[in-house]
Amino acid sequence: MNTEYSLKISMLWQLNYSMRPLRVTLCTLALMSEMLISMSAINAAPAQDESAAMKIAQTASAAQNGDDFEFAAEQWETLIKEYPTSKLIGK
Repeated sequence: MNTEYSLKISMLWQLNYSMRPLRVTLCTLALMSEMLISMSAINAAPAQDESAAMKIAQTASAAQNGDDFEFAAEQWETLIKEYPTSKLIGK
């Protein structure tokens, strides 16, 4: 029997077995980074919405300060309909 061949196979198996924690760690990190990237994409959308909501609120506020109450009311309604969870509502 060729002992050199069996020794190589044995060493490869031991290497693979000893690398298992590293592989598990790397797979876990890859999955977690993918989750973080997707969560950051989800959290990025409200920031864009808030800037659009801010523009509507500023327009409504300027109209209200300029005594154009009809237009201001329309803008506030638009803000409430399009961005019901905005922090600007009720200020």
